[in-house]
Amino acid sequence: MKEFDKLLEIVRTLRSPNGCLWDREQTLESILENIIEEAYEVVNAINQKNFNKIKDETGDLILQAVFISQIAFELNKFSIKEVLENLNEKLIHRHPHVFKNEKIPKNIEEALKLWENKKKESNNILEEVPTNLPTLLYIYKVIQKAKRKNILKVSENELLTKINESTKKLDLLDNESIENLALLLISLLSYRNVRTEINLREKFLKLAKEILEKF
Repeated sequence: MKEFDKLLEIVRTLRSPNGCLWDREQTLESILENIIEEAYEVVNAINQKNFNKIKDETGDLILQAVFISQIAFELNKFSIKEVLENLNEKLIHRHPHVFKNEKIPKNIEEALKLWENKKKESNNILEEVPTNLPTLLYIYKVIQKAKRKNILKVSENELLTKINESTKKLDLLDNESIENLALLLISLLSYRNVRTEINLREKFLKLAKEILEKF
């Protein structure tokens, strides 16, 4: 695609000795915040259902991937071509029911389990989920991975018991009760299967606004 090739050339020029001073000085570590910020801006545009903004922010997110690849290429680590080859191979490998005529999953949950199995990851889910995710999203991801790998086998009754026990022990004036609060949160998220960052964001913001208006 000529547009993509043009983007690659622009980024190479920006990183060249005759390019932009700021772009030339960036490292993988220095652009970490940019990557996170651009991803959140795409999410924000989608939530607003503003397709012009989605188009614009998606371009910025693609730029981050190209920028990362260019820096890695300069370090003799990998190229954008290798990134795309790896991505294509990974997508085909993880969807054998689409590309290799294997058994078609009966539902989405079965498809997700197939995806996890094809990833050839260990059962150490705490290492598989990025620790720099927002806390509630991190908890959700860990719980979902544990369920799909059949590591988490707690019944609903057991979860309800944990929720009740943690609620009774909760004392917000006691510094040590933060552990009970964390256990309560994890139990609730497991029981209700809530993708908190998405499902509850608007409710959290509304509640926070109502609380602040009282002060």
